Amino acid sequence: MSEPRVLRSPEFVAIALLLMFAGAYWLPLSAALPTIAANAAEVSSEVSSGVTVATAENSAAVTPQDTGSSGLAKSVANNPATGLSNRQGRTAIEKSAAKPNIASNNSRISISGVEKLIIRVEGYTSISGEHRVSENSSLLVAGLGWVSVKDKSLGEIEQLLSSELQKLTGRDANVSVEVAEFKPIFVSGYVTRAGSFPWRPGYTVLHAETLSGGVYRPTSATGAALPSDTEKARAHRAASDLANVEVTIARLNAERAGAKEIERPARLKDLVSDVDADRLIAAQGTALASRRAAHDAQVQGLERARALAQEEYQELRNQHVRLQEQLRARQDNLNKLDGLKEKGYLRAERILDEQARVADLEARTSNSSVALARVKSLLGTFQRDLDVIRQDRIAQIDAETIKQEREASQLEIEVQSAAQSYRKLTGTNAFNESQSSKQSMVGYEIVRQKDGQPVAVSASRFTLLEPGDVLVVSLVDQFNN
Repeated sequence: MSEPRVLRSPEFVAIALLLMFAGAYWLPLSAALPTIAANAAEVSSEVSSGVTVATAENSAAVTPQDTGSSGLAKSVANNPATGLSNRQGRTAIEKSAAKPNIASNNSRISISGVEKLIIRVEGYTSISGEHRVSENSSLLVAGLGWVSVKDKSLGEIEQLLSSELQKLTGRDANVSVEVAEFKPIFVSGYVTRAGSFPWRPGYTVLHAETLSGGVYRPTSATGAALPSDTEKARAHRAASDLANVEVTIARLNAERAGAKEIERPARLKDLVSDVDADRLIAAQGTALASRRAAHDAQVQGLERARALAQEEYQELRNQHVRLQEQLRARQDNLNKLDGLKEKGYLRAERILDEQARVADLEARTSNSSVALARVKSLLGTFQRDLDVIRQDRIAQIDAETIKQEREASQLEIEVQSAAQSYRKLTGTNAFNESQSSKQSMVGYEIVRQKDGQPVAVSASRFTLLEPGDVLVVSLVDQFNN
């Protein structure tokens, strides 16, 4: 055997630094991490004490040419303490150098912002693959069920799954966890295209605003920017239409309540001038009077017909009562005459004459009963027609009110849209030029989940976004001094 060669101090320093650098940069992601780190520490301590570090039998000296992944793999493979063959050592180092450190890159990202994880477990195909993270930060793993990973890093998740699989199977499990997909970010409000967008590390509010097409700017059908005069005209036209609808609704409310005057809507003063408001109310007042007169005429006609039928019914009833009284008197008289006839005091012709009178009264009484029934039915028809007219009128007013309120909502949106567009283009109010000191600025607010609760956070264009954030873009009025 050859005698050990004592390396000089510069060589010791070079070898120690090379091994420490390799152990800190490449080997943490390989399977040989504990062994190589221990070897690097051992070499470093031997350098400081001046002890012989390697022999020809158990270690190969690392030359300056062996600074790459192949040279490092060769040193790992030739060291019996690693337990790896030459090929296995080279493969482990090459994989370590090529694979990015996902856990390190995403250490600042909470697991609550992760949508899917990729789990790889050697020898467990049923577990390996993509796993969706639930709302309560849990994973559904085959054989383990639901596993809570709340507030855990990727490395801690790897340790947790490895420990649980070891408890379940009784053998070690090599687990690796990577982020497959983060939760998207959502953009809403005053943007061109609201919606959801994939999150990327380093995304700010400005990135999200760009993805959504930027701050909304009104355009024509050809895509050209609309001039301020067009926006102002659109705002005034919509305001005029909205004022007309508001007065129409006020007229319908007055008509339903049976009022003779229209109550002036409070919103009217913000939409049109006082002169225009008075003109609209006068026009709707005329419509109210006309519709009320038509309804009243219809109701009064039915009420007159019902009153005449009521009088006829009363007269027929009185006549019917008189006929009944006469019939009873004639029937009593006929009974008396029958007694006299039996005694021989009257002739048969007298009895026949009285019976004819009784039969005539009975026929008249029967006809009176039929007339009473007919007039009573007519009274019921008139009353039913009156009720139908009133109910139909109320239903018609309600339906028209709902239609007008829907139209008012649409016009309100149109007014606000045109006014905001005009304010953004000119910095002034479309309905009051004296408010030129008021300008609209874009404001940002982030709605973020904290401990399961939504929290609103004020933001600027350079605020960093997190997965699952909801960005709300709005116009904020500011006044110049």
